[in-house]
Amino acid sequence: MNLLVTNNTLGNIPGGSEWHAHELALALHRKGHNVTAYTPVSGWFGNSLIDKGVKVCAKPPRGDFDLILASHLSTIRRIDRDQTRGKMIQICHGVTPPLEQPSDKVDAHVAISEEVQDHLSSKGVSSKVIYNGVDHNKFLDHNGGEGVLSLCQGPEANRLIESACKKIGCRFAFMNKTTNPSFELEFVIPKYNTVVAIGRGAYEAMACNRNLIVADSRGYVEGGTITDGIATTDNLPDIMKNNCSGRRTKKNLGMDRLIPMLERCLSKEKSNLRSFSEKELNIDIQADKYLSMV
Repeated sequence: MNLLVTNNTLGNIPGGSEWHAHELALALHRKGHNVTAYTPVSGWFGNSLIDKGVKVCAKPPRGDFDLILASHLSTIRRIDRDQTRGKMIQICHGVTPPLEQPSDKVDAHVAISEEVQDHLSSKGVSSKVIYNGVDHNKFLDHNGGEGVLSLCQGPEANRLIESACKKIGCRFAFMNKTTNPSFELEFVIPKYNTVVAIGRGAYEAMACNRNLIVADSRGYVEGGTITDGIATTDNLPDIMKNNCSGRRTKKNLGMDRLIPMLERCLSKEKSNLRSFSEKELNIDIQADKYLSMV
């Protein structure tokens, strides 16, 4: 099939939507489809797709497509549907950001979580939930690993986690998508026993079978920090309804809560989250779900 994937940027900041578009385009390409990616801003992600055989363009391509998988209003508004033809599905990644609001220019909507689906429903828009996918041939199950890796974007959360690690005497490191980004987290995550993250970082930690604490800090959160606690196969079906964002239970990540969680995680070599991830978050399965919407 002839497929088009769009994203606001495929630039040099490894954000969640960039990785989503990149991994989805590659999964569709591996299945033998003719995939084009459209983005107004290209960089590392765009170049990576080109290197792997996916066409990338800075303007909406003209022609007929079997399916257009469009993220962000910025790209949808630029598409002239008389010139770029095909069934268009908007993928909504969030609730609050203006670029994630539903468009009436598309034929159907996908929500990346039940939280987003509820938001769309409140606006009278029906949608199908398809969770973000992870490449399990890239993010592998590993043994070993020491200490704690924070993938938190909030400085308050990182300061708190670093302080807790000092108190219990364990190794600490952090990766931030704007200050010290990594495009090869599949090699970084396995070096650590425990990962603290939300969203995509949490999903990638699951794929590597790392112990996972779902937490971060955000300016809009009362108290600054937010956590859903330690991820388990029992609670993941619930906290994934909010994209493993910490917003499901909205607990504050204080030192009195964080240290016991870290000690509990560090006492185990690894988690048992990969099998759950392979079932619910495998990018090849998620790609098939999109293809079924043709």
